[in-house]
Amino acid sequence: MLKKQIKLDIGCGKNPRKGYLGIDIRDFGQEKILDIRKGLPYANNSVDEIYCSHFIEHLDQDSILNFLSECYAKLKKGGLLWIIVPHKDQKGAYVLEHKTFFNEYTFENIEKSGRWKRLELIKNERPDIHWKVLKV
Repeated sequence: MLKKQIKLDIGCGKNPRKGYLGIDIRDFGQEKILDIRKGLPYANNSVDEIYCSHFIEHLDQDSILNFLSECYAKLKKGGLLWIIVPHKDQKGAYVLEHKTFFNEYTFENIEKSGRWKRLELIKNERPDIHWKVLKV
């Protein structure tokens, strides 16, 4: 019997990704209402994929580092972490709710830790930054 994959869409808002468990701090009708700053309620090495689009910029830098450590702990070896954030040059990056700003160099030191293998780092036309990594 195949075990069902655990795929999380953290900070999903009103539109969780199809095939993912939607998680947000506010109730938008998604499956889980959860403040991830208090941790993720999953066993270590149990999650296949974590997707976050336009979420971590709402956290301060310490909370982002804690969140990335939590993702690392929860993901299986070879698990995918996909983060999308606004580029600092985008005027939408500077809304009042945003606490942290990103450019294409933001994640370099995290990658140099040797814990992640970069699959993709792009700045697209929006312009957003897409950072996709595998847990190694």
